[in-house]
Amino acid sequence: MRRLEFFGHPLHPATVHFPLGLLVGATAVDVLGWLWPAIDGDAARLMLILGLVAAAPTVATGFLDFLAIAREPAVERTAVYHLLSVSVALAFYGASLWLRQAAASGAIARWTSLGGALALLGAGWFGGQLVYRHGEGVEATRRNL
Repeated sequence: MRRLEFFGHPLHPATVHFPLGLLVGATAVDVLGWLWPAIDGDAARLMLILGLVAAAPTVATGFLDFLAIAREPAVERTAVYHLLSVSVALAFYGASLWLRQAAASGAIARWTSLGGALALLGAGWFGGQLVYRHGEGVEATRRNL
């Protein structure tokens, strides 16, 4: 199976920036809210909504890349860890949004947002391993330089 490409470039890496920035931005607003209580969670809530919506094409293109990875145990294991880390991050961020909508404790919603950011950190590390260590998504001619 082939990766989804745009002008010869894999599409998944290009789609991660908006959800990553919005979701980590929501966590940053939450942390600032701890430091300065005058900051309310409206900006974080909006960033969570937009980040989760923007994550849909990222997840779709990532799953197509997952189906096209090299069938080597180390690559498959790293790809599974990347997929699981992203899933955990989105679950944390979804729970954070749900808690805010349910008017639950703001502290719990902020902690789940922080958990999402930590899981995204792991997901990014595993994604980097796929590209820089295993050469996934890199042209064969570039791989051999």
